[in-house]
Amino acid sequence: MATIVQPKNRDTQSNPLNRLLANVYTLNWEVIAYLIIFVLAVFTRFHMLGDRVMSHDESLHTRYSYNLFADGDFQHTPLMHGPILFHITALMYFLFGDNDFTARIYPAVLGILITLSPIIFKRWLGQKGALLTSVLLLVSPLLMYYNRYIREDTPSLFSVVVMVYCIFVYLSGPENQRRRARWLYIFAAALLHNLGTKETAFFYVAIFGSFLTLFWLARLAQHYRNAPGKTIFFFTTIGILIGAVAALGMYVILSIVPPETAEAAGIGSLELSVFVNWTLVWIVAVLAMIIGPLLWSFRRVMNRIKWIDVILVILIALVACAGLIVIEELSREVPNPEATAEQVAPGDEAVAATTTISMLPIAAEWVVGVIIVLLVLASWRIGLWNELNRFPEFDFLILMGTLVLPWLTAIILVMTGASPTDYSQEGITRALLAFTPLMAISVTVGLVWNWKRWLISATIFYALFTFFFTTMFTNMPGLATGMVGSLGYWLEQQGVRRGSQPQYYYLLVIMPFYEFLPIIGSVLGTFAGMAIFWKRRQEKLTSPVSEPSYENFEYAADAPDEGVYDDVADSMGEPQQGNWYYESEATGAEEVPSVEEMLSLNEGYEESYQEDNYGQEADADVHFYNPTMPMSAEGDEAFDKPKGDSNPADWLSAPPFLPFVGWWAILTLIALTLAGEKMPWLAVHMTLPMIFLTGWYFGRVFAGIDMSRFRDRGWLFAILLPLLYVALVQVIGPFLVGQAPFRGLQQEQLAQTGRWFAVVAVSGLVMLAIYQLVERTGWRHLRQMIGVTVFAALTLLSFRSAWMASFINYDLATEFLVYAHAGPAIKWVLDDLEEISRRTTGGLNVRFAYDDESSWPYSWYFRHFTNQVYFARNPNVQTLDDTIAVVVGEANRSRVEPLLEDRYERFEYVRLWWPMQDYFNLTPQRVVNALDFSSANPQAAQIRQGMFDIWWARDYTAYGEAIGSNFELTQWPVADRMHFYVRRDIAAQIWSLGVGEGEVVSNMPQEVNVCNANWQPLAAPVVFGSMGAAPSQLNHPLGLAVSQDGRLFVAEEFNHRLSVFDTNGVFQTTIGQEGAELGQFFTRPNGVAFGPDGNLYVADTWNYRISVFSPEGEYLFSWGQAGTFGANAPVEPMDAFWGPRDVEVDAEGRVYVSDTGNKRIRVYSSTGEYIRDIGSAGSEAGQVDEPVGLAVDSANNRLYVADTWNRRIQVFSLDGEYQFDFRLRAWYDELGNRP
Repeated sequence: MATIVQPKNRDTQSNPLNRLLANVYTLNWEVIAYLIIFVLAVFTRFHMLGDRVMSHDESLHTRYSYNLFADGDFQHTPLMHGPILFHITALMYFLFGDNDFTARIYPAVLGILITLSPIIFKRWLGQKGALLTSVLLLVSPLLMYYNRYIREDTPSLFSVVVMVYCIFVYLSGPENQRRRARWLYIFAAALLHNLGTKETAFFYVAIFGSFLTLFWLARLAQHYRNAPGKTIFFFTTIGILIGAVAALGMYVILSIVPPETAEAAGIGSLELSVFVNWTLVWIVAVLAMIIGPLLWSFRRVMNRIKWIDVILVILIALVACAGLIVIEELSREVPNPEATAEQVAPGDEAVAATTTISMLPIAAEWVVGVIIVLLVLASWRIGLWNELNRFPEFDFLILMGTLVLPWLTAIILVMTGASPTDYSQEGITRALLAFTPLMAISVTVGLVWNWKRWLISATIFYALFTFFFTTMFTNMPGLATGMVGSLGYWLEQQGVRRGSQPQYYYLLVIMPFYEFLPIIGSVLGTFAGMAIFWKRRQEKLTSPVSEPSYENFEYAADAPDEGVYDDVADSMGEPQQGNWYYESEATGAEEVPSVEEMLSLNEGYEESYQEDNYGQEADADVHFYNPTMPMSAEGDEAFDKPKGDSNPADWLSAPPFLPFVGWWAILTLIALTLAGEKMPWLAVHMTLPMIFLTGWYFGRVFAGIDMSRFRDRGWLFAILLPLLYVALVQVIGPFLVGQAPFRGLQQEQLAQTGRWFAVVAVSGLVMLAIYQLVERTGWRHLRQMIGVTVFAALTLLSFRSAWMASFINYDLATEFLVYAHAGPAIKWVLDDLEEISRRTTGGLNVRFAYDDESSWPYSWYFRHFTNQVYFARNPNVQTLDDTIAVVVGEANRSRVEPLLEDRYERFEYVRLWWPMQDYFNLTPQRVVNALDFSSANPQAAQIRQGMFDIWWARDYTAYGEAIGSNFELTQWPVADRMHFYVRRDIAAQIWSLGVGEGEVVSNMPQEVNVCNANWQPLAAPVVFGSMGAAPSQLNHPLGLAVSQDGRLFVAEEFNHRLSVFDTNGVFQTTIGQEGAELGQFFTRPNGVAFGPDGNLYVADTWNYRISVFSPEGEYLFSWGQAGTFGANAPVEPMDAFWGPRDVEVDAEGRVYVSDTGNKRIRVYSSTGEYIRDIGSAGSEAGQVDEPVGLAVDSANNRLYVADTWNRRIQVFSLDGEYQFDFRLRAWYDELGNRP
């Protein structure tokens, strides 16, 4: 029973929503099925949505969305794709709060809509095909996982679904919906949503545009050259698709056995043998794809086969395959298994290399642009556009082309040698010069095509573009980063090849592992489509021209020799002309309303709708045309009908859905395989069209079932066939994994043989029962039930795989979808920090520090902690002072541990991990070894068993044993680790670590204070000086040196002078006064030292120089200048200082200066000539932070440095080599002095 829609009084219904709510609906099995799918979609997309830890890339999206929500701080940057995701996610935060769950609401909701989207494609998929497609979308492992993932791919797929629907309802939808302007406007919005989401939109524009272009060209030839439109179109598209399939197979072969490798190995080698054999096998398989369905379709009239048709298809396929292989070979690089992918955070982008820039491409673009604009205007004047506008597909070509063309500015800039992401003034000027001709072409063509429709479409498109890319009009540079930078950055990244995956990544790894059902369904659908193609060809060759059976041919259900191709119907996805409902397969009578009818979108349209000669609203759209040009006498309806002696069976009027979906699926797979970046989440883009193709195929299988035979014991097949499948697996499986019967006489071997015989017996009984049942129901029903049960079994396996990935192993790298993911320990550490903070501060105010490696995903998770400290990769003592906890990545462990000493407990976890990457670098030897079924190679059987265990249970034990690797989660081979440090006294209080019986014995282990233990009161024999500025008084004395004659020279910082005393402390004289002039002028001198020649060296700290005096105090010379560079100080100027605090001279006269502010020690000759620098900024061994006091031990070739802020003494050789260091805990308190 089908749904009956009974509208209320239509005069009272003012809008589609009112009309929808006013309708009365009757529940039937289809509606109930969709309701169940909806409930399951909500459950599988929202259940435990916030449990999984944010991956590296997700944390970027969540954090920058949070910045937009909390502070209005967001600027579009191409490295994170489009801005729409960030705006919608920020809206979710505003509505529902900011957490992991709400961050994923947007893709989850769109995932539900995608799951239900086949409802609107019932016209092309069929009733059961649409329902099964919805089921497949529900249980798809890839779609389920990434619908629960805050990435751009699910929103992108939603846009694609809307775009495809707009195309087909506009071109071949219900009669009263075709060429309606609304579909162009919705398409424009969906196109912008796609472009504003992710750069894969350019793939879709190219794929959809190329299909519509071929369709349009075939129709042009049909209308104006009286050519056979369908023959041209189908031969071309099918030839190209077969060529693309052949190229995909060759991609795998060429990746495993590169031709140069096979050639270098020579004749007789395994490499050459494998390359030749695999290529021949693949050629035979492709030919079988062409000839097998041909022979089936012509089985009754074999003498009518026109082999020239087969040759034509093969030639087209050869050309397409050769071209795609050439492109692939040009794009391919050797994969790097060491490279793993993490999206770059803003600010960390690599600087592009400088190249020569030529303005010639832009000049040529201007010339070509002017010519195109003039040609377009001239063609408008002569009325050519009146003819072109007769073709509705031309509308989409113009709309897509004109809206996307300005976005191709980046390609012109790449041709000039400039970077499309150069936002300097020169770069912006260059981009404007490249942008202007493209925009001029777009505007001209759009206005000439249909000024009103184009202006409305463009307004929708650019209004949304401006709103999102400028962050609601607050970031006007977003216009450039969006229009130019989006494609530009994506083009630059293809050379980076993030992840460095092999070319067969999708074909051999991701898709077979997860999406085996769409692969099988697509293969079956391809063979069925080829059978339909050849069957139509056979009908044309054997039927009269007027016979309509070419369009809709069916065979009786009880035909004795029907086959699988006839079971899946005989339509290429072309809807019934003039009929936009579907008959119920059960009754063949009742109408099932479409979505448009249910929403009453066409309400009242029949009375007011009038078409002009272009199939558009005559009162709404005005075309530019030459009024002197005579209009065609025939209307659009007559225009799209066969003319003259044209064969009606060869008349191409509407784009066929099945070839379109095949084109979409195969070219998407080609494009993503050729793209430099290959990631598991991108596989959803090829999964969606393959699911549509699979749903179409199995929908025809389900629709062909004779329900009377099913009820008459035919349902028993649904029980017997699954039993047979399980039994056959048990029969064949042991031979594949090295556990075949008859392998020996030991007890276990005999038991294995006995089990195998038992399974064989069960299989025989089941097959006997099936045979007896077939005698009652017929072989056709058996074939149909095989299709049904295979679909059901594979659907359950797909759902099992999806459930494991989304709800069991979602955080574990045992899933190939867990790529650059944070490990579960990210939330463990977060929970620990929250517990520590709430128990020690009462809130989230605990002071802790983290580094650059742990910043993603922790920049998201730490957003509410108010006392966090970020030190990137440069920790120092001051940063880590008073921190309760520290989180660092593996790379920074060696930097922080010397600073933390033994005062912290350390915990080690996995921060990020990737799937195992043994699929890298496949070779003929590895493949042949794995396929060796001889008993002499037990490792091969173990590898096959291990691969099955990985697929079935994500168990890597057997595989690891076979290849000698450890895949335990704690020792996962492809992972970045992190270290969590908690101060011991806090750990003891919170978790009782380091104590017994849960009691705190002491905050920290008590150490003996060496200073206190060795304290001796000593009295100075001589004390001189007092506080003041008068002679003999001192003010903040810092440096002291003894001359060769025993005099003491004291550097007084705040008196800006040197005071000289004899050995008894009797004041003698002063040297210098405050000032910056050369000579005896100082500004807060800190250090003094004598050289072996008796000269006095003074660290004139805030005059940024070293001044040299004779032993008598006469000024000789000086060197130095201000160079306040800090941690990244360059070598030059070689006499630059920032507050030099101390100076020392060794026995050879070399002068050592502590360049305190620039974090180094500078070494000079006695005359001030630069020799070297010692140390650099940091806290690692050999690095210094605020070096002050120096001491030279010439006898032992050592330089002692008071590394103040690192609270240690570092020892170097006099040549600058690090020797060792020792820490001084007395320096932990800041006393205002620098030792």
